[in-house]
Amino acid sequence: MLNLNDDDYIEYEIGDKYNYLFNSENLEFLHKYMDQLENKIDLISIDPPYNTGKKMGKYKDSFKSIDNWLEFLRPRLEISKKYLSDNGMIFININDKNSPYLRILCDEIFGIDNHISTIIWQNKYTVSNDKIGISCQTENILVYAKDSKNIIMNKDPLREEYVKKTYKNWDGDHRGPWRKGVQLFKKKSTNSYTVKSPNGKEWTKGWNYSEKEWYNTLVDQDLLYWGEDGNSCPVKKTFLSNSKGIGIKNLWLGSDVGYTQNGTMDLEKVLNREASFLYPKPVSLIKRIIKISTNKNSIIMDFFAGSGTLGHSLMEFNKENVDSNRKFILVTNNEENICDDITYNRLKIVSGDTGDGFIYVKKIYDN
Repeated sequence: MLNLNDDDYIEYEIGDKYNYLFNSENLEFLHKYMDQLENKIDLISIDPPYNTGKKMGKYKDSFKSIDNWLEFLRPRLEISKKYLSDNGMIFININDKNSPYLRILCDEIFGIDNHISTIIWQNKYTVSNDKIGISCQTENILVYAKDSKNIIMNKDPLREEYVKKTYKNWDGDHRGPWRKGVQLFKKKSTNSYTVKSPNGKEWTKGWNYSEKEWYNTLVDQDLLYWGEDGNSCPVKKTFLSNSKGIGIKNLWLGSDVGYTQNGTMDLEKVLNREASFLYPKPVSLIKRIIKISTNKNSIIMDFFAGSGTLGHSLMEFNKENVDSNRKFILVTNNEENICDDITYNRLKIVSGDTGDGFIYVKKIYDN
C-alpha cells in the first residue's frame, strides 16, 4: 500500500484502500508526493483545460493567452513525466484548435521520439449548422511514452464476424481454426530453392524462409497447407489460438467508444440528477484507454480528475475483468464544491458494496 499519511490531510476510507481521491490543487499534490510515486504510474490520463475562453460548467476555462495556458500546463506535465513508470504512457485530451500548441510543448517535455500517436476521437455525432466555416466533430488525444522503446500496447480482440469469415479448419488440424497467412515467397529473395508438395509437385521460388528454416520450422511444426489437392503452392497456417488481436488504430469512432453526450449521460445516470458539469468524457472512452495501455496491476492517475470519469471507468473495468487489480489516484480541487458534490458522490455510488472503494483524502487548507 502507498503511504499517503500526511499532517496536512485527513483520510476518509471507503472500501479498498488502494484507490484514492485527493481534494487538492494538482501541482501542489504532484510536488508533495513525488518521492512516494516517482516511476510508479503506468498510465496518466488527463483532460486539462482547453483554453476555450468560456466557463465550462463549474470550471473556468479562460487564460489571458496561449502562452499563459502553456505556462500553466508546463510544470504539471514536466513533473508528471517523473511519475511514469519505465513503460508508462500519458494520454491527453485536447480540442482541435489548441492541439498543435500542446503537441509542441509535449514534444519538448517527453521528446519527439516518444510521441506514440495522436488519436482522433469522434466526440460529436451532430453537425452545428449555425457555425460559420467547418463544424468540428472530433477531438484529439495526444499519446506520449516515458520511453517509446519500453511500451507494451494491448491489442484489440478480433471481431467476431471477421473470425467467422477468416478462420476455418480446412484440413482438420487438431490445433483448431486457422487462417491462410501471407504468401511464403517474394520475387526478390536470396532464398531460392525447390520444395515438393505432399503429392509430388515441385515448386521453385524465392522463399521468405531459408531452406533450413523451411524444414525445421514450417515442415516440422506442420504449418504448411498445400490446398485441397495437396499440390497447390503452399501457404502458412496462422492459428486463431495464437492470435494476439489486431493493432490499435488512431481513429476512434463515437459509435465504438462513445460521444461527449454519452459522458454527460454516464454522470447524470449515476447521480440521478442534472450534474451541471459540462462535457465529461464517456466511460467507454476511458475504459478503452485503460484496456490498451495497462496491465492487471497498473496504477493509473488523473490529476485533472474533474467529475471522476477515470475512477468510475476503472471500477467498472475491474468488475468486468475479474483478474484486474488496477488502481486509481485522482486529484481535483474543490472549485465550486465539485469534489465534494460531484466527484466524491459519483465514486461512492459506483463503488457501492463491491468492496472496490476508495479513500477520500480531503485537504485542510490554512486560513
